[in-house]
Amino acid sequence: MAEWARRIEGEILESDRPGETILFFRQPIGVVAGILPWNFPFFLIARKLGPALVCGNTIVIKPSEETPNNAALFVDPLKGLDIPDGVINFVYGSGRTTGDALCSHPDVGLISFTGSVATGSAIMKAASKNITKVNLELGGKAPAIVCRDADIAQAAKLVTASRTLNTGQVCNAAERVYVERSIADRFVSTLADAMKATRYGDPLGDKEIDMGPLINKAGLEKIADLVEQAKKQGAEVVTGGKVADLGAGNHYEPTVLVNCRQDMDIMRKEIFGPVLPVNVVENLDQAIELANDSEYGLTSSIYTNDLKTAMKACKELTFGETYINRENFEAMQGFHAGNRKSGIGGADGKHGLLEYTTTHICYIQDRRFLPPSVLVASGDSSGGFLQGDLILLGGLRNSARPAQRAGRKIVDWVRLERSSRKANPPSWPGRPYSASSSAPRPPEPIKSRSTRSATPRSNAF
Repeated sequence: MAEWARRIEGEILESDRPGETILFFRQPIGVVAGILPWNFPFFLIARKLGPALVCGNTIVIKPSEETPNNAALFVDPLKGLDIPDGVINFVYGSGRTTGDALCSHPDVGLISFTGSVATGSAIMKAASKNITKVNLELGGKAPAIVCRDADIAQAAKLVTASRTLNTGQVCNAAERVYVERSIADRFVSTLADAMKATRYGDPLGDKEIDMGPLINKAGLEKIADLVEQAKKQGAEVVTGGKVADLGAGNHYEPTVLVNCRQDMDIMRKEIFGPVLPVNVVENLDQAIELANDSEYGLTSSIYTNDLKTAMKACKELTFGETYINRENFEAMQGFHAGNRKSGIGGADGKHGLLEYTTTHICYIQDRRFLPPSVLVASGDSSGGFLQGDLILLGGLRNSARPAQRAGRKIVDWVRLERSSRKANPPSWPGRPYSASSSAPRPPEPIKSRSTRSATPRSNAF
């Protein structure tokens, strides 16, 4: 990401007016709020922090309340760097208190969030008070299409890898499988063998395992309920299908289900665990139609040895990403983005970096080409540019110092609001809204640089 610091470019645009030059600038947004999930708590700090700083912003990071220690560990190496106060900031707490205070602050210019659809909707609601820009990576229900000409062994291996990575707790992992009927029996048998061979247990006690536990008991119970409901609706368990009793930890057996219909919750809701429901289709057209029939649109995959089939899928699958003959995991030089309820905006590469900038168009007119009536009205008829006129050409223009002060001010505000909102919580996922509660109003927006607080905080870097 650091290499992009010298690649952010402005543009000089042609005008249809004589003597006019149009300049296009990329500028820092100011203060970025980075709100993290629990499933990649260390990696996602870097994913949001890197582009924010490269583009000249400051950042306030709120880690998930499930995994706060990772953020604390990330701070340690930063302490030895020459980073001014207020550039990198961390705040802790729940989404209903700390998160809501951060998202509703008028000096936050961008909210970058990774997590659930429900929380993403709550963040959009909080951001709407100040019309704050949002960048949201939300849930997924990734389809994997296995065509009749696919390498069955390879497809089964890669679909298994996509489903068991991080115990299936990945938004872009394969969540449902569509396989053509002519190879369905062979593929399901190979897939079941691969899932059954997955080694799972305590990663701290056994380094040879492929898969660890789920995040908590609530996640385990959600998966178990989805599987039980699918079984009652006619799905058949080929392997797995129950909670794994290992004596400790929240483990679910790697599971393959067949006879899964499109209308079942197991095919429509995000599982977020090591379970693969399989639907048999007659042909590629049906597979693509069913794959697109989802409220999510993050990632998809297809396994085929035919280039025409692969290109057809690229054109017709309505997802932000499509993986062909490989596991579901993005490259840092790509653009990780989704459609529908899977989010707004994206991350990584050039296009992800530009999410952390704002644009500024400047119109410069050479007076020699203005009509005489305009020159007389302005009191100057000398023509050309006045002596001392300055034209700034280039891409990014620095606004880091006022953003530093704003970052520190926001940290102060969030700390005060966190305590207040614990007593009067707003309506966030999992917490009903009380009409009698009255959360305090955020402060008025900062009017000028001279009024910004420069008080350093102990948790600001």
